[in-house]
Amino acid sequence: MLAALGPDADLGHVMWHLDQGPAHVRELAADVVGPQLAAATDIDPLSVETDRPHIATWVWLTRTWPPGGPWGMPRGVARGLPDPAVDLLTEWALRAAKTELDRVRGALNRGALMRITAGQHDGQLAVVLASAWRFDDEKKTVVDGPPPGYEVQLLGPESESERRVVVPTEMMRLARREEMAEAAGFPTTFSDDWHGCVCWAQGLILWHQHHAPEVWAREPAQAYAPAIERLLTVALLDAVRQEGLSEPDGSRVHLAKFSAALEIVGRPHRWERLTATVERLAEAGIIPARALLERIQLAPEKDAADERRAMLELAAAVLTANGLAARVVPPGSTPEQPLAAGTVSPMLADQALAIQKTAAASSIDDGTVSVLVDGTVWFANDSEMTWSKVSLACAECQARTGLTLIASSDPEGAYECGSGHRRRDHRLPASAIRHIYSLRGAHIREDLEIRRS
Repeated sequence: MLAALGPDADLGHVMWHLDQGPAHVRELAADVVGPQLAAATDIDPLSVETDRPHIATWVWLTRTWPPGGPWGMPRGVARGLPDPAVDLLTEWALRAAKTELDRVRGALNRGALMRITAGQHDGQLAVVLASAWRFDDEKKTVVDGPPPGYEVQLLGPESESERRVVVPTEMMRLARREEMAEAAGFPTTFSDDWHGCVCWAQGLILWHQHHAPEVWAREPAQAYAPAIERLLTVALLDAVRQEGLSEPDGSRVHLAKFSAALEIVGRPHRWERLTATVERLAEAGIIPARALLERIQLAPEKDAADERRAMLELAAAVLTANGLAARVVPPGSTPEQPLAAGTVSPMLADQALAIQKTAAASSIDDGTVSVLVDGTVWFANDSEMTWSKVSLACAECQARTGLTLIASSDPEGAYECGSGHRRRDHRLPASAIRHIYSLRGAHIREDLEIRRS
């Protein structure tokens, strides 16, 4: 190609000519190898002067490739297709040239998260799939400068899962870190900060259970699970408030830093600070205090210190593992140092996509799945003879909203209210909760109706 175009050709010229297709490439080759060879296929190497520049290469590009290949070798690309490389792989060459032009002109990488700022899709998040270069047909090259647009895949509930559009570059910007939770489909608004922290604590634990199953296989860890969730919830809530992220709808919880939450549970001797934090938040009416303290205070007497230490260590391990997975550890740092010392600042939003992927996987296996329902959960009995509708209420405090439905390996599901009361309920099969999760996700902001026949 470069031999035909001459020394002044650049990547833009190469792309334009490759984009014209295999027939055009053969036309260009005529200036180098002659019209007869340019149109030929399966040229006999003995019939041409293969020591002449480019002749041997052209013989190779225009030979057909039988199933076994020459000398019994299969084809490395376009396997199973017998056509000459010049006819099959011109588009591949175009993509290679385009990749290099992207690099030279500083195009955005595939997978970059963008926020669309104008036009039909204003406000939506999108992922870059490819640059969209514009050709100058008069000059037979690519227009100067960076890509004028990008092919992107739209994200969010307003878009179809595979919807692709081309958006002009000036109508997009790189998404900020705090927008990662929205991009991942993780809830970003709640009934309040407390419920937002509950949701994130459950997500962090779920991720850790899948990535450190050997830790959770131990009997104490399973017994501590409810307390660990509450420890993390309090730690996250304290981080939210200390960092000035508190909002009535919990819409900034995902900006909380792992290092701030570790200040509460990062060391065993901080149990007193944790208890004081719980009391302070409870007195302010921010968390349901007494039920929470009962859930955390699991070890009343001589073994209290050991159990508290074990619970704090597990809670800290969950935060540390998630935080390190969310951000790259700086070279030379130990795995524990960056979060505890605050030398890097990963936030919850950085881990949103990983948690959502884990949650999606757990919806089809025996992992725990949780669905937070802001409204009321209704059981609708729809039989041939009767019809009735009954709400799900906490057996201890009669709470009817803000319940979390929980499916684990047990066939019978459970619910937990905002005060921390957890009960199994025969009307909540784990399979039904998993089905609800697969259809509507981990957070339902309105009423939920479960039909029973």
